[in-house]
Amino acid sequence: MRHVAVGCLLSALCASPALAQLPTGKSPADSIAAELIGTWEGQFQTDHSAPGVLTLTIGRDTAWKAKIDMMAGDQSFPSRVTEFKVSGNVVSWTQDMMGMSCKGSAALAAGTLRGETVCEHASAGYVLRKK
Repeated sequence: MRHVAVGCLLSALCASPALAQLPTGKSPADSIAAELIGTWEGQFQTDHSAPGVLTLTIGRDTAWKAKIDMMAGDQSFPSRVTEFKVSGNVVSWTQDMMGMSCKGSAALAAGTLRGETVCEHASAGYVLRKK
């Protein structure tokens, strides 16, 4: 009787839509990683300037890595990204920009990354889509 109950439980789990959608051998984390890797682009808006374009490039070999390019008009905002992390569908990082240490994060939902970067006296919100 015990084997029948376990078999029924396993059958119910295997038939669940969430598990059925994953390719064999792939975990939900692998699926999110595959969706995140690539180049994302969209507008950013700060409380101190006109809207601009933000490009976020995410890669992964043995560790996560990211690069951010921000451009408003003809002005580029060089930055360096460190501490890039992925936790579920949320990415976060530290960004050194114009002599400030900023904290950024974005959540992935329906093919869109929505987030915000907060610096000492400014913040920028953005909506990014994969190129």
